[in-house]
Amino acid sequence: MRQQAIALFRASFGTRPRAAASAPGRVNLIGEHTDYNGGPVLPVAIGARTTVAVGPGAPEVLEAVSTIDGR
Repeated sequence: MRQQAIALFRASFGTRPRAAASAPGRVNLIGEHTDYNGGPVLPVAIGARTTVAVGPGAPEVLEAVSTIDGR
């Protein structure tokens, strides 16, 4: 998945990304919206992941592409 993000970045922006990272998704079995108030939570990682590749661009401009919807 990380290599796919890097390849999509190169194809979209014509340069290598400065960094790429991936993290697992998570679900809260209990404690939705209580963690930031000091309450109990029970989060677990799931198989879905979020993967990003990033690099510098024009000031105050954010451009993004997605492998989910092809844009």
